[in-house]
Amino acid sequence: MFRCKSHKQVMPSRRCLSFDPGTRVELRGLDKRKQLNGKVGVIESIDKVTGAHLIRLDATGKSVSIPGDKLVPLQLLVKENGRVFYKDYDELVEKLVLKEQTLQTQVDTLKLELEQLVRRRDQASRRGTSAELEQWREACRQKVKEMRGVDLTRLSFETHLQQITGQVGAATVAGPGGIGRTLAVA
Repeated sequence: MFRCKSHKQVMPSRRCLSFDPGTRVELRGLDKRKQLNGKVGVIESIDKVTGAHLIRLDATGKSVSIPGDKLVPLQLLVKENGRVFYKDYDELVEKLVLKEQTLQTQVDTLKLELEQLVRRRDQASRRGTSAELEQWREACRQKVKEMRGVDLTRLSFETHLQQITGQVGAATVAGPGGIGRTLAVA
């Protein structure tokens, strides 16, 4: 514990900080005026004697005097879910890193599932059964739909399959009624 300019004992992690006028800040940790916690404003001036910061609140336009250790600088304007707001930089970075890791895991999982489906397709084509090939085709369509978030038509499926597997080829398979169809194969 130590004493700051306002002569209050505070934990070392909550030191009295001084910010420049014009800095956007969020009010946190207020005990006497709890209704102000979470409010955002701009520092207008600093009282050099007490160390208090005069903050103009965005929501009301009123000015309040707050000690520097109760202010958290807002460094970024964030757009998320159609809303625009200010967030604490460290919190934003943690969320973005977690989101990126989650998305990467999902992509890796879908890639493995597609590889397994391609292997099953190869096994089915060796046996030459059109029912198994059609079943594989539908399973691949669902996985690609999950990855891309779009509904694929039968016409565009072969193109997407070629792009995903990086292999180009075609084979004619007899379908219902003996009508031949061309499928992309590895």
